Amino acid sequence: MRRLEAEVERDGQILYRNLRSQLITKDDLVEQLREQGVDSIERVRKCYLESDGKMSVIQDESDRPSRPPEKRRS
Repeated sequence: MRRLEAEVERDGQILYRNLRSQLITKDDLVEQLREQGVDSIERVRKCYLESDGKMSVIQDESDRPSRPPEKRRS
């Protein structure tokens, strides 16, 4: 059985061999990430090219700023 998706990025590192095998350039990857609201490649934990051509992105949430504590009313 053939794998239908390809991992194109892992832990902020682009997997160039996988990009080439899917005929995708780095610019294509960065554009797709921007369209999904990703502001930095380093924030991507994993990125997969799905069989339908769309990308699934799993971002690293550990360095995101936490919400400030809510103010209590007295």
